[in-house]
Order: sequence, then structure tokens, then C-alpha cells
Amino acid sequence: MLGLGLLQGLAERDGQGGSWLERFDYLSTASGGGYIGAWLAAWMHREGRERVLSDLRPEAGGGEPQEVARLRAMCDYLTPRMGVLAGDTWTLIATVIRNLLWNWAVFVPLVLAAVLAPQAAWGVAAHGWGVSVTAFTWVPAAVLAGLFGVLAPLGLWTRARERNARRGGQLLRAAAVWSVLCGLTLLAPAWLLTLHGSAVRHGVVAAATAIAAISGWLAALAGSRSSATRARPAPAAGGGEALLVRLGPALFVAGMMVGLGAILRAQVPLTMTAPTLAALVLLAVAAARCVNVNTCSLQGMYRDRLTRAFLGGADVPLSQLAGQRPLLVVNMTLNLTRHPRLPWQQRRAALFTATPLHCGSAVTGWRPTSGYAGGLGLGAAMATSGAAVNPNMGSHSAPCVAFLMALFNLRLGAWLGNPAQRRWRRSAPRSSLLWLAREGLGWAGDRSPYVNLSDGGHFENLGLYALVQRRCRTIVALDAGCDPAFEFADLGNAVEKIRVDLGIAIDFEAGGYEALRAQHRRWARAPIRYSMADGAGAPDGELIYLKPMVQGDEAADVLSYAHAHAAFPHESTLEQWFSETQMESYRMLGLETARSVVASVTVGAP
Repeated sequence: MLGLGLLQGLAERDGQGGSWLERFDYLSTASGGGYIGAWLAAWMHREGRERVLSDLRPEAGGGEPQEVARLRAMCDYLTPRMGVLAGDTWTLIATVIRNLLWNWAVFVPLVLAAVLAPQAAWGVAAHGWGVSVTAFTWVPAAVLAGLFGVLAPLGLWTRARERNARRGGQLLRAAAVWSVLCGLTLLAPAWLLTLHGSAVRHGVVAAATAIAAISGWLAALAGSRSSATRARPAPAAGGGEALLVRLGPALFVAGMMVGLGAILRAQVPLTMTAPTLAALVLLAVAAARCVNVNTCSLQGMYRDRLTRAFLGGADVPLSQLAGQRPLLVVNMTLNLTRHPRLPWQQRRAALFTATPLHCGSAVTGWRPTSGYAGGLGLGAAMATSGAAVNPNMGSHSAPCVAFLMALFNLRLGAWLGNPAQRRWRRSAPRSSLLWLAREGLGWAGDRSPYVNLSDGGHFENLGLYALVQRRCRTIVALDAGCDPAFEFADLGNAVEKIRVDLGIAIDFEAGGYEALRAQHRRWARAPIRYSMADGAGAPDGELIYLKPMVQGDEAADVLSYAHAHAAFPHESTLEQWFSETQMESYRMLGLETARSVVASVTVGAP
């Protein structure tokens, strides 16, 4: 709601007889900022720009506009009708459970098939050659290690030393993967089944599965929280949460494979492992044809609730906003967790934008919005841009955490047609099998028929990158991220990517950055050096950066809320249930932030 107050403050008359808001050509939004940006764009689409600009002004008279009043009434947008027995609450619970079961209809057979596959292979070897489980596990690994031992000395006397070293590394990797896989699905379950007493065996399996499940669930939540509240990956050391994120997923995967391996080994005769494996694969394939990878996630529910709260319940095709000013630019993240380009191995993402004119990325190219993904709606674009919790999360992505989040259906992102491929018009794959598997394994790229899109903040959380690409002369950026320590991680991330990718520096004026850090001023100015990329004659731009903070001169109700909530205005961005008092406090703080910069800075015509 900071964005609502900011828009109202920018709509007020300034000293030049106009308002800042009417001078803007673009409205670039990312993550939660997309909610209020979509709300404004839809309102302008229905009633016209001049009417909206007039009604937004707090001094316009006639009371609060109906659109703002409705937004206030829907501030608790996930469950607007509050209460334990309220229909919205139970609809949300039913939707989450239903989608989880749909997800499991495909995911569970796939997991069981993956665990059963080594047992089926051993069953064939045991039936044909009488191979023991120990020999089946260690002999192939020993052979691979032996091949490495033969290959290693050759690299000392040949010119292809690097190539031989790479081949040796591949042999060692194959040996390690084989040993771990067979150890978890064959050796450990076999050991469990040798324990005396059925009760003891089942107790050990149940305990291991429960510990793994609990640790995995907590790790998935901790990983999603980290991605949603930080602009950069979590620090490498320190804190129980960091340790949980590291060890929890591995513990879950290991415990799950051992537990399921023991259960399958005890319940499925060795001669029936191959037919059972085939049946599981067929079941997964059949279920995947009936389950939409986007529909069975939480993205559809999230989109519908956001549409009801911010768009009045009626979605608008994004292409219908063409010609409207300011032009809406919705920033998303194109996840590239399996991309061959070395410079992107750490960021693992690229910017993907959706405007009323085009959708796409510099990596994939662009397509007309009117035909992209079946005619992308404003609600779908808003929800995807705000998909902070997702297995693939740009630089925050981790394979084990991705598996956990996919398994527990913590998926708010979307698989949409790749603008670079012929299926760019499709809004979802026809079968979810491959794409659920890719999501669980953390494999997303730009060369497949569909791309995985998530929260714009997983790449750049201010919406600044897209505006610098367009060479905007004056950019006003509101940093509403969770930043209680005033580390400015979102700003640093944006400035770094703009300098590295676009060759354009953004340098703050003397004392401006320090005034922000000391919380002496809510804004700072910085020149945007377009001339560094476009030549000495190119005009530079200006960034006006806004940072909300409590300085003690706010309204009494805002100060009262701040005293009762120490984290304000940096409460966790995972908090999606807002009270009226909370909404009004953030709105008023956004209004004061806008007024402070409008009173001090003069901007020219667009």
C-alpha cells in the first residue's frame, strides 16, 4: 500500500501547476508493486486517465474515490471475509489441498518410479546372473573408477590433457552418482529389512520419513522466505535458518529415498519390480495429460484473488491497454537455471517484460502481447510478476530446495510459451509431466518450448532495469522492499546489473546515499550516465530514488502503528494478510514520502 500513497502524492498539484504523475510515460512494476500498478492501469482503462488523475488527489474533495474505498475493503485480499468459518478461508484451504492432490497425481508416481528403477534393474541382474545387491552397487562404481585410473596417466603424456581430465571427471561423477543412488534405494533399505521384528522396521522407517519430511518442509519454507525477502542470496554462513536451508533438503531427499525404498522392497516382489515400474510411469503420463502444470499450482488461485481485489473481479487483456499513458511495464524473471552461458551461472535469470505491446526478453526475443500465451491477461501478468515463492527463483535457486517446493506445491510461477519457439501462443503445456519434473529438478532454460517465469524481484526488484533500457530521462523509483537494516540490496543489485549488462553507471550525488543510510532524508538523486553507452553527445538521465522511513513527523496514527510494530515499514513481504490499520499506515507513509520529494525537487515535462 506504499504504492497507493505514492501515487496519490505524485498526483497532487506541484509548484508548476501540474502533477508529477501526469508527466510519466512509463509505469514499471516488479513483484508486489505490480498489484497497485495493475490497479491503476485497469482503473484508467475503465474511466479514463484524466478522471483517474483527478480522483487520486487527496484534496479533490467529495470523499474517498470508490476505487480506493474498494481497495481498502479488500486489503486482506487472500481471505477478504475474515473468520475461522468464513467462506473465503475455507475456499482457500480447499483450493490449496485440491491443487496439492493434483500435483501429487503426477509427482508421486514419478518419485516412486525413480526410487523403484534401481530395484528393477537389480531384479533383472539378480534373476539373470544371480548378482547380489552389494555387487550390483559397488562393481559398476569400481569399474568406472578403474577406467578413471587407466585414463588418468594418459593425460600426463598426451596433448589432450584437459580433455582427458574432463572425461576422468565425468567417470568419477558417474561412479559417485551410481553409488549414492544405489546406496539410498538398495543398500540402506536392505539393511532396514534385516532389523529384527516388523514393529522395529516399520518404526525406523516411519521415524526416518517423519524427520525427513519435517526438515524438508521447514527447509522449503525457509528457502522461500529467503528468496522473498532478500534481493541477493543468503549469506554463506551464520544462523540456524541458513544451516536448515543447507542440510534440510538433503536430509529430506535421503530420508525419503531410504524410506520409500524400504517400503517398496518389502511390498513389491523382486520379480514384479519391472512391471510395477512400467505401471507407475504410465500412471504419471496419464495423470499429466489431465493436469495443467499451471492450474495445479497455486498460481491460478493467486491470480484469481489478486484479480478480485485489484481489478474489480474482471480481468483485462493486457493488449487492450495499448495507447494508454503511462504505459505499463510488468517485470518478471525468466529463470535460466540450466543455461550454458558462464556469466549467468550465478544470476541464473534474465529480465522478462510484459507490456500492452510486446512480451519477451532480450534472450528470447519479443512477441505481440495480443497473441502471446493465449492473450495474456493483466491479472495473470500481475500474479506471475508477484510469484515470490517458486522452485526456480533466479539466483536463489537450489536443486534440493526446488524439489521440496515442487513436491509440496509451493509454486506461484508459470510455464508459458517461449517467445523464441513456435509454441509461443500457448498458455501452458498440454502435458505437465516433463515440466513438473523440470521444476522439481530445477531445470529451466530458454531453449525449451516453454519458459518458467516468476517474481520480477528474482532478477531486479525496482523495475529500474527496464526503464534504463528504454533510456527514460527521469526515473522515480520507490524501494518498498523489506530492508530493516537499510542495506539497499535491491538498489545495489539494480545498479550492478545495469552497469554490467547495459554499460551505464548510476552514481549518487555527494551526501545523498549517506543521508538515506542515516535516515535523514527519504529520497536521493543520481545521474544515469547514458553517455557511457551511447556516446559523449547522448543526454544523461536522472534517478530519483525514494526510501520509506519513519522520521517522527508522520501522522499520529502512523506513529502509533510504528510504535506497536517495530518492523514497520519493513515488515516481511511474505505477509499477505493486511489489516485496515496496517494498510492505512503504509498508505500514509507512501503519501508523506511522495510529498517530501515533490516539495524539494523540480522535474520538467516528459
